[in-house]
Amino acid sequence: MVVGEPQILSQVKQAYQLATDNETTGPLLHSALQTALKAARRVAAETAIHQRHVSIPSVAVVDFAQQIFERFDDKRTVVIGAGEMAEETLQYLQDQGAHEIVVINRSFQRAADLALRWHGRAVPWQDLHETLAAADLVISTTGSGEPVVGLERFRQIELNRSQRPLFILDLAVPRDFDPAIGERPDVYLYSIDDLQAACDRNRRQRDKELPAAVQIIDQETDGFMAEMHHRASAPVIQQLRQGWQKPKEEELERLLARLP
Repeated sequence: MVVGEPQILSQVKQAYQLATDNETTGPLLHSALQTALKAARRVAAETAIHQRHVSIPSVAVVDFAQQIFERFDDKRTVVIGAGEMAEETLQYLQDQGAHEIVVINRSFQRAADLALRWHGRAVPWQDLHETLAAADLVISTTGSGEPVVGLERFRQIELNRSQRPLFILDLAVPRDFDPAIGERPDVYLYSIDDLQAACDRNRRQRDKELPAAVQIIDQETDGFMAEMHHRASAPVIQQLRQGWQKPKEEELERLLARLP
């Protein structure tokens, strides 16, 4: 779990909605979740903790890709491989408007499965050359022991690119793209080491906001516990009040009965 990552809050909301739809929530869980969501809104509004992304996929899109492209709805995203990190990065890209997704993998079935989940299309491995020639963004996460795309092969690919910018996220270890490709004109190649360094810088900045966030959480927790204590003690207090009232009423009736 990454502290302050907005996707965590989104997942909590989805789980809460699912539980509500299936009628498995009660008053206590409802109150607890509402308090948690209120605390999250306050942290987002009153601190800068959300302004620094610290996961590899979020940094890849927000801190790197958005520096190259102003919009993603008109860009073709190519995924090489079918790794988990590729899916997480796709989630951030789709949140930013990306919708034209092409998946290519040595196993066509795995490519087809991933493409289906993200409403994209799969292409066979032998079409890698043509696919990269048409790409705007590339996410590569294969488990290959050697580069999938070498410099000489890329020189052939770029002849068909008309000098269009190409943003490459090489998330594979070892790398899928020859580092020398990053020196080619109009190519922006970032490895997982580049992204991790940015994540570490952002995490140090985010950590400075943690005390303020923790204070907000403590305030909301205290308020929630006070409300729970009130709910628990209210019936007891009501019974005590009723118990006190009854002797008074009986004594009053006795006195009235003695009046002439």
